[in-house]
This record gives sequence, C-alpha cells and structure tokens, in this order.
Amino acid sequence: MILASAHYKLLEGEEEWFAANEGSGWHQLDGEICLHFSDAPPIFISWHPKPVVYSIGLDVRSFFSTVTLRSVDLSTHSWWRDLVSRELQLNYLDLDKQVLCVATGAAKIFLTSQYDDGTFQGDCVRVSPTMPERGERPAAQSYHQQANSSGLL
Repeated sequence: MILASAHYKLLEGEEEWFAANEGSGWHQLDGEICLHFSDAPPIFISWHPKPVVYSIGLDVRSFFSTVTLRSVDLSTHSWWRDLVSRELQLNYLDLDKQVLCVATGAAKIFLTSQYDDGTFQGDCVRVSPTMPERGERPAAQSYHQQANSSGLL
C-alpha cells in the first residue's frame, strides 16, 4: 500500500488543543486517523474495545459514523512526510494491540492508546515518532503474562 495522505479526523475542540500542544512530542486525539492510499482503500485507525478495553483498532470504515469530524491533512508534517508516497507497513507490536507501528523503511510513527500521563488502554490515540517505553505499559505486560501462562506465547 502506497500512502497518499494522512488525515487526523478530530472531534469538536480537538483542533485547538492540537495546535496549542504541538511541541509536546506527541499528538493525542479522541477521534481517528485516516490513511489514504494510492493503490488501496483508506484505512481508519482509532481506539477500539477489542481485544482489550481500549486498544488501537483498524477498519475500512470510520469508527465515528454518526459524529461529524473535522479532517486535518498532516501529510506534510515532519512525522508523516517521510511516509507519504512510499510502501507502508502496519504492524502491531503486542498482542493486546496497544502499539501500532506505521513504517516504511527507516521512517516510523507509533500509534498507541495512551492517556496524557502515559498509561495505556486509553480511549484516545497518541501519535509519536518514538516508541513508548516498556515501563509505561503495565496493562500490556499483564496481558502478555496471561497469554504466556496460557501457552499463547
């Protein structure tokens, strides 16, 4: 899939927060991200109730079909521009789908279901150019421990 553009679909009021916190090192949205491809249908990414409440979900339809979202094109933003016009890979980095790596070659962005304080299983999407540290992931660790004890890992 060749990425054509990346759009944040923001709820009312999120655009002001986003603009005010641009220097925070991450973007946090309660809405969703829509990745448009030149050779495939768009993919929507948002917080989702499965496999755990909450995780990062992928779908070919919007997660917010009954809510009006404002679309902001982030394709030229420094975090996204190196991914545009390139073959994109989407890979979950854990079983509970707390971290989704969006990558092409050396360029990467991490999408997580984290709150402002770094805790996971949040009803939001955090976008960051850096991988969250393992120490920030107590919920993911307990899920992995459960999967390991049941022989899934």
